[in-house]
Amino acid sequence: LSAGEPSRKPETTAKRQSTINQQTLGALIKGFSDEQVSQVFKQVLDDLDEHRSRAIASARDGNLSELSRSCHAIKGLAASFGGDALAELARQIEVFVLSEDGERAFATTLDSLAPATDSVLAGIKAYADSSTTGSDRD
Repeated sequence: LSAGEPSRKPETTAKRQSTINQQTLGALIKGFSDEQVSQVFKQVLDDLDEHRSRAIASARDGNLSELSRSCHAIKGLAASFGGDALAELARQIEVFVLSEDGERAFATTLDSLAPATDSVLAGIKAYADSSTTGSDRD
């Protein structure tokens, strides 16, 4: 850091959780045991990561149809697990693909999809790590 430049503080758990809709997640896990919650969150984290990787590879390869499939999956997962902004970004990329605007679809994917997905992954993980016991979810 140079003189006069503000120092960057590490991202807090509260900030990471703010990237997800906690009400959506809370409603989703209501009534589940801790083990079930852990399994569900592990699966969604793995799936989001996989679809993000596929979307980015598709954008780099210029493959609009695979990019559309990956973004559609990301949109559904993100919306279901409280990642509203990520779901909207994936929807926008789908719109670019459907309107045959490959340049914008590829650029948006390569510029924005990874950090948006990382933020949601971190938020879901932080939520999972701090979730209460199953008896509190009844």
